[in-house]
Amino acid sequence: MQVDDDVFLNTKFLPQILENKIEDQNTIRGYVRSGLHPIRWATKFTQNTKWICPYWLYPKQDFPDFLSGLGYLVPSKWIKCLYEKALKTPQLHLEDVFVTGILRSKCGISLIHDPRFVHFKDTSTQVFDNFLIHPVTEEEQYSYHKSIL
Repeated sequence: MQVDDDVFLNTKFLPQILENKIEDQNTIRGYVRSGLHPIRWATKFTQNTKWICPYWLYPKQDFPDFLSGLGYLVPSKWIKCLYEKALKTPQLHLEDVFVTGILRSKCGISLIHDPRFVHFKDTSTQVFDNFLIHPVTEEEQYSYHKSIL
């Protein structure tokens, strides 16, 4: 399991999410991102340059489908394949694209979109209904935690 530090993890869902279903053993679960293109350039006004991905780093026009880096679940049987493919694949600084897009496709793993992995919360996001909520502040972490106790 991978979870970013600006994510609220609703531990009440953990047993349900982690139960090992046969149909989930060849999948990685999270919030699927598809149809996204690399951002090739920035200006001095670009606020978040960490998403810049020049052609020399990733020459393809589109990213493969991948899971949002807010968090995802990988069955342990696939860790070795992902690791071995990573040793033979040019690295990409976008960890979510690299692991759950590029390496995952080389291992033949499917993706499962789970709406309980909330990519961008809004005012209608319910803590009780979701497993991961992104992004959250430290104050929200504490407030959400208190509300599920």
